[in-house]
Amino acid sequence: ANSAPPVLTPLLGDQVVEPKVDGNNAGAAEAFSTTATISGSVKQLTFYVDATSAATSVAVGLYTDNGGHPGTLLTQGTIAAPAVGAWSVVSVPAAAVAGGTVYWVAVLSPTGAGAVKFRNRCCGGGSPAESSSSVTLGALPVTWTSGATYRDGPLSAFGSG
Repeated sequence: ANSAPPVLTPLLGDQVVEPKVDGNNAGAAEAFSTTATISGSVKQLTFYVDATSAATSVAVGLYTDNGGHPGTLLTQGTIAAPAVGAWSVVSVPAAAVAGGTVYWVAVLSPTGAGAVKFRNRCCGGGSPAESSSSVTLGALPVTWTSGATYRDGPLSAFGSG
């Protein structure tokens, strides 16, 4: 019998298409702080790709918090040929999260894959965000190295389990 796939429960992140178009050149990652609303296992990451995005591939990952900065990569997945102006979903290896705990959702268009455009709240009044120190990344780093910091979160992205 055909049946609908199970609906996964959002555990962390932002399910709203935020108003500001933002983005990064290929090779530069950016991470956005978020707090898990409930405990569970993240099995999917969903990311809103803006209509102006030129990225041919986007890596989306979930990091621990390390003193107010992204820490260690918990899980990640790659969206090949992401649809623009739409939510893109990627299944990821399961990662446990605890309700009330801070995590970071990161996005990267790998070197050579075109600039990625996304949506966030923008302009200094939001939650923490920061860029990676490297601008030549081919994949999300296992351990984050901080670059510039911002307060333009949340990112239009969420984790479900």
